[in-house]
Amino acid sequence: VYDHATGIQKQVGGYIPLISRPSISGDRIVWDDSRNGNGDIYLYDLSTNTERKITNTQNHEYRPSLSGNKVVYISRIDSPRTITLKLYDITTNIEQSLVTVSGSNVTIAAPVIDGNRIVYELEDSSSNMPHGVYLYDLATNQQRQLSTSADSYKPSIAGNDVVWEESVPDAVWHYNLQTSVARRITPVGVWQVDPFVTEGKVVFGDYRSTNGGWYLYTYDLNTST
Repeated sequence: VYDHATGIQKQVGGYIPLISRPSISGDRIVWDDSRNGNGDIYLYDLSTNTERKITNTQNHEYRPSLSGNKVVYISRIDSPRTITLKLYDITTNIEQSLVTVSGSNVTIAAPVIDGNRIVYELEDSSSNMPHGVYLYDLATNQQRQLSTSADSYKPSIAGNDVVWEESVPDAVWHYNLQTSVARRITPVGVWQVDPFVTEGKVVFGDYRSTNGGWYLYTYDLNTST
């Protein structure tokens, strides 16, 4: 972790090759960690300099996202294949299963939480739920699909703004949760990946043949520029 106020960097996790997908909110950091063989979710509190494991199963648990006192992550059982989107409350130490899919043709991936809203990729062919970006609202315990393309990946959320990348055609899309309107915010024919949204601005990777390589671009949702 790097502290901008002091300019000091320090290690908070264990053996680096076993750690991935860190997420930070306030004084807390979470990550997935395979030091025990299967994947587990660990929490580090910068205010107390303490680390603890918040999952205690033999399942594969990975891809955490942290917002305030809430952690979301994926729990997977390989036989029979079952994938669950889970929520952990740091204050109450209560774990909750939100969405579960089972079978050979199922996916839950890339969850991101912001307040009471979670976005993620989901596919469940047995329930006629095509691959796409979905939203789960903790205030209503309701799930709904946001993207209409099966080629939608890697969502990000901040407030009422959700963005994701689409691979056919390559583009970044924006969905306004207030108006329920989706729109493409980048030109077709250019390779754009890994969008991230915060405070009305989107940053993403962009490959254009005219530039001869990868660059970071930004897009202002308020001015559409």
